[in-house]
Amino acid sequence: MKKQRKRYSAEDKVAVLRRHLVEGAPVWPLCDELGLHPTMFYRSRKGLFENPPAVRGNGAADSGLAAADGVKSARRREKTR
Repeated sequence: MKKQRKRYSAEDKVAVLRRHLVEGAPVWPLCDELGLHPTMFYRSRKGLFENPPAVRGNGAADSGLAAADGVKSARRREKTR
């Protein structure tokens, strides 16, 4: 019997990305906890930064994304110092 593929909603993807980007949760333990393959996590993260509507759906789950982007920018600036 073939196993059904898990489908994650835009809200689920944003929640996982927020935990990593805003709260600083490490990727591997976060993926283990959620039963998510790290490749899917990185693919969602890439989609967020390259094409935001693809991850967010119709924009319904965009709260906190600006904060996540600000945190990532701040981390990048700290690394370059």
